[in-house]
Amino acid sequence: MNALCSEGDSTVYSGGYDCKLKKWDASTLQNLGECNVGLCINAICVGPPGSVYVGASNGYLTRIEI
Repeated sequence: MNALCSEGDSTVYSGGYDCKLKKWDASTLQNLGECNVGLCINAICVGPPGSVYVGASNGYLTRIEI
């Protein structure tokens, strides 16, 4: 895992070498879903409601709609 980002107290996003952005329930640590972005994830930031930004190994920022 390379990157973590929280959204409030209830949600955590993780990403790394497996190229998957994963959404977790922070209280139960249950995986709520994942998205393969096709590149190694180096950074994650929560944006406007329904959006997560991912910095990937290609040097670009990608917005993921969740």
